[in-house]
Amino acid sequence: MKQIADTTSHIIFFQLDDGDFGYARLLKGLNGKFKIDHAGYGSGFLNSSYQVIETNKGEYLILYGENPDLTVDHVLATALSGEYDITFDISDDQRFLQSVKIPSDVERAFPVDLTFYDEGDNLIE
Repeated sequence: MKQIADTTSHIIFFQLDDGDFGYARLLKGLNGKFKIDHAGYGSGFLNSSYQVIETNKGEYLILYGENPDLTVDHVLATALSGEYDITFDISDDQRFLQSVKIPSDVERAFPVDLTFYDEGDNLIE
């Protein structure tokens, strides 16, 4: 389980029996216990996917998946609205779950296009 920056949201990463990956967002209640607030699964290119989630500190882009042969160095997430892009460094992660805060002035954070690059900054298709 990983806390999303300085928010009340925590995320976990899991793999289904069919090999797809997913995540769940957990919120910590007043009693100190966690409850699942939202979950999602499904894997796209290179078994990776993303989600935009709302937290008490704004919106965050969550990227999750696997990079088993460490062929991917980084992933560029570009909002289809053109309002932002975020680069995730996954060069050392065979499985990854990362989150980055989306700028607060963004009006349409979802959807995004994921582009995968190797260490030489070459596009992986």
